[in-house]
Amino acid sequence: FFRYFSVAMNFGNDEMQIFAAMHFKELLRRFVATNQRPDGRRLNQIRPVHITPSPLSSTSGSVIVGIGSTRMLAGCSVEPGPASPVDPGEGRIQVTVSLAGHAATGVEAQRVREKEQTISAFLLKILLSTRVLDLKQFFVADASFAL
Repeated sequence: FFRYFSVAMNFGNDEMQIFAAMHFKELLRRFVATNQRPDGRRLNQIRPVHITPSPLSSTSGSVIVGIGSTRMLAGCSVEPGPASPVDPGEGRIQVTVSLAGHAATGVEAQRVREKEQTISAFLLKILLSTRVLDLKQFFVADASFAL
């Protein structure tokens, strides 16, 4: 819709964004009436999802997830450590999110670090609260660690 409308009205990208901000409710009404998003997809149609497992050989696990034209690389590594004194029969996990430089365009470094920490804490909370991971399976008994 935006493409066709902006061409018909001879709008550039900036003008189209201003128009969309000023007439947001009207645009939403049109999307619902035509059952079509600005990019041409139906309202109930998701972008194509592509998953490429193990693109990195230097991690214990990695994946590239593509949703439409957006790509994300996720890596996982295993680092043994001492057992938790609170739950000695369970292993521990740590989630660390790192936003790539291009994802942080126009955002100062402190805000990026705050976003990384917020997302990391949120993902850890989800993993622990849903029990999708059994922490007993992460426990390593009788291991020696260099601290």
